[in-house]
Amino acid sequence: MEILKYNIKENEIVHNCLCVQIFVNEQNKETNRKLRYLNIFDNNIYSRKSDFSTDNCHGFMFTSRSEFNQAQDILLNYISFLSKDIEKIVFFKKQLAYWFYSMKEIEELKKQFEEIFTFKDLGHDSEDTWEWLTDETIILENKVLFNVRRMHSRGNTYFDEPLQVTFDFHNPFIELDTCKHYLGNLMSKKFHRPIYQGGIDYCSSKEYEYLLNVENVFQC
Repeated sequence: MEILKYNIKENEIVHNCLCVQIFVNEQNKETNRKLRYLNIFDNNIYSRKSDFSTDNCHGFMFTSRSEFNQAQDILLNYISFLSKDIEKIVFFKKQLAYWFYSMKEIEELKKQFEEIFTFKDLGHDSEDTWEWLTDETIILENKVLFNVRRMHSRGNTYFDEPLQVTFDFHNPFIELDTCKHYLGNLMSKKFHRPIYQGGIDYCSSKEYEYLLNVENVFQC
């Protein structure tokens, strides 16, 4: 069984989506069926975000509070009983991340994001620490999982906290250079403010401590 990795940092905490593609001989219908309905019950892998499977390739995204190496070992352990039928596993992360500030509630921004990225009805939800919007869409002919989130506390919005916008692409081979300028300029025009491209690195032990990264600034 071959294991490939693209754009993965070995010691990275998998807060945001990590993509996995599991390739199986398409003639092996039973293995394909088992993978299609695979559920991972583990405290360190806490969300299966999206599914993008084909006949012989089972693709999905997950998030974890673990470093990549631990998350990988957990997944491999779950599918070990199928390893003789698996040809190849590809782990990859093709994500573009942005952040900006807004004095609007996320619920107010929902309509604007729907107009920009042609969502019919963005999913809106919240828990004690985070409020977010999420859905899948097509951007530049590529399927993408979209997410925007911001910290809050029991319904009280922290307007001094950044809005985090991420785009997780299902294609491990897509070139992101064109996409990052397209998305950054699009959001800057719509929201009339600077849009910063770059991830947010959170302290693994303290969720409210983080470092804002800036790779590009888009201002139209």
